[in-house]
Amino acid sequence: MRHPPYLPFLLVWALPVLAVQWLAGGRYLWRERRRWPWIVLVLGVYFTLADAIAIAAGIWSFDHGQLLGVYLGNVPIEETLFYLLTAAMVVQGFTIAWAAWDDRAQLAARWRRRLDRVRTLPRRPSASTPTREPAQTASMTDA
Repeated sequence: MRHPPYLPFLLVWALPVLAVQWLAGGRYLWRERRRWPWIVLVLGVYFTLADAIAIAAGIWSFDHGQLLGVYLGNVPIEETLFYLLTAAMVVQGFTIAWAAWDDRAQLAARWRRRLDRVRTLPRRPSASTPTREPAQTASMTDA
């Protein structure tokens, strides 16, 4: 019995998570677009190199009937894609969480500054508060 190839399972597993991340935190991901893709790429390369060493050492292997037949060295392209997608899900999740936390902290600081300004404003008497009139003193010359 032939099993379906590895690639469709990989895409069905990862793409919904990535889509939800972009729907929920796309503004943060876009704002940090110069940083996080490099981290994903470095992690993907690192894990692919580690996988190449493990494959060469005979630690694990793959069912070639389930693969496209495209390799980076001795690593199947699906395996490299797995590492890149996994790194993307993790790094994007951290990026969204970090940026949202930072936005929250900045918003709180902004409100604290506004409250401090309100507290330092001079108080004006309200209509319900009676005002004091300066006391009139009678002088001896007025009589």
